[in-house]
Amino acid sequence: MDSLPKALENFTRLVKPLPSNTVSKGHRQTTLSCAGIVATEPLPAVKEDKQGLLDIDLTQNDSPIAATAGNATAGSMQPPNLQYDADGFVIESVKKCSEYTMKDLPVPSDQHWSRGAIGTLTLWCGSQPNVSVIPDEVFVTVLQDIFNNVYPGIKYRVTTNCSVHAVALQRISEWRSGFGSAALALMISYFAELPDDKVSQDEAAKLHRSFRFLDANPNSDAEPTPDGRFKLPFLYELLATTHLSDIPGYIEVKGWNTKQLGLGKNGGGVITIAAAVLGCAVEFIWDGVIDVEQVLVDMIDARDGKMKVKLPKTLNKATGRETSTPYQFSASNWSAGTAHYKLSVERRGPEFVRSVLAEAQSRRNLKIANTAKGDCTAASKNANDADPRALLCNDPYAIEADHKLTQILVPGYDLHLAFKSSYCSSPPPSFLPCNHPVKCYGH
Repeated sequence: MDSLPKALENFTRLVKPLPSNTVSKGHRQTTLSCAGIVATEPLPAVKEDKQGLLDIDLTQNDSPIAATAGNATAGSMQPPNLQYDADGFVIESVKKCSEYTMKDLPVPSDQHWSRGAIGTLTLWCGSQPNVSVIPDEVFVTVLQDIFNNVYPGIKYRVTTNCSVHAVALQRISEWRSGFGSAALALMISYFAELPDDKVSQDEAAKLHRSFRFLDANPNSDAEPTPDGRFKLPFLYELLATTHLSDIPGYIEVKGWNTKQLGLGKNGGGVITIAAAVLGCAVEFIWDGVIDVEQVLVDMIDARDGKMKVKLPKTLNKATGRETSTPYQFSASNWSAGTAHYKLSVERRGPEFVRSVLAEAQSRRNLKIANTAKGDCTAASKNANDADPRALLCNDPYAIEADHKLTQILVPGYDLHLAFKSSYCSSPPPSFLPCNHPVKCYGH
């Protein structure tokens, strides 16, 4: 496969998590499913219409993101008038977890929150051994550390009943559900681009056979090889439009080495989940659970143009109601298969994990750079997220990338740029990361 269909550039995300009945016994745990998050306090359920359709909003999330949390946006919701106890800690009214909103936060809902706090929390969650189940006490401790670093001047105690905890859980739920909804959109878009003489279910069966949907050349007649596993363009695209688009803006937390986490350290969990949801999406199309043609027809007929995926329903004997829970992306439905994918990823080793995430990041960088067509000044301002080949309009610097380099602007990689000798006395271009060696031709 030389390139992805144009329609695969559409990124999808469920606005709310799907409900689940999974409740862990013993100590409190935050249970993440592929479509949502379940805690001992219930989270807001996903909105459904009378037909039980999952509302998948096709949007793009490619805007360049700063390396650190920025200033408050014009539309930021300001926190309510705060009250403090004798020790200076914020006092807030306790509500049910499902009743907290962004307006209840003790801080503005600006980029410090969405990129700094939530970006760092998402990065940490993605580095956990089991991203589906995180002990609640650990989650609270981590969230407290992040809050203290993002807001050093505010005294606030993070508990399982506070607004910061509830809203953060909701955001992590959306992050987690994004894998499932994006995988569905990617695969539906792929099958929609097939020639008319090919049947989606037949092609899905081919992709499912020998796990070709994870191979670098899924359409090849040759049998997949171990070297090509987990190198599928679908996988790179899925990681780029979900996890890697959610973590920019993360901050450094003492003792965490977040820079290494951002480079893919302990990132096998997100690769595992991405592989699992892709396999689930392919299987749904193969089994006829999802009818690609019908989804496209419904999308054309819909006034808002949104993709609506109607899952089958079965009778829940306990409640006497019909439910689509057995067909939802969830830890309870897909835990066994996900665990086996995890073993395969772990056996490839940490360097392989880094290489997969680096390739996904590189593709995201190039995509961001391509969105700045016609405005090289704007592109260079966002060059930390851009491929240098898209910035060659920045004269007088004639940039020539070292031919040995393939991931030029992936954060943390050694960067070598070769300048024409006449420019060696000039300062490096403004988009170069700090503390990287620069070499010149003729010197």
